[in-house]
Amino acid sequence: MLSSDYPILEFDENKEALIRPEFLKNRYEPISERLLICFFHETIEKLLEREEIALHFVLRGENPLKIYKFQDQDMTLVEGRLGAPAAGGYLEDLIALGAKKILFVGGAGVLRKDLAVGKFLVPTSAVRYEGFSYHYRNCARKPIPSLPGFSRGMNGACVAKHIVA
Repeated sequence: MLSSDYPILEFDENKEALIRPEFLKNRYEPISERLLICFFHETIEKLLEREEIALHFVLRGENPLKIYKFQDQDMTLVEGRLGAPAAGGYLEDLIALGAKKILFVGGAGVLRKDLAVGKFLVPTSAVRYEGFSYHYRNCARKPIPSLPGFSRGMNGACVAKHIVA
């Protein structure tokens, strides 16, 4: 374990957890490799009304999570959870159930006045200072860049679909 004067900056290199998401494999059926995590509740409601998605099952627990399937494609949808521990915990569960290609869709605040409400933003890096992510990665003061080619690929897809990013 890497120790620090500040406990939030400590990093435990031991990967053996007491509670492991793979325990879910025997209790639930697999989900699609493609997972969309949407933080817009009203969008999920509209998709349900239009019968574009259907409830697949509910991941039981202290805070149940509804797992939806798209009707016309092999993709799973869940409503995003706020707070790093909730989001990270559910993400581990969903990966254990089969998710591999994961896209988050949500809103964000900005500090630049030239970015209008409703503008589509493609992240190029992330800053983490909430404490939960230290479970996965050593602490760092610099922003963490997105995966190589992610921003370029997302921008290309936006151009192809005539979405201004």
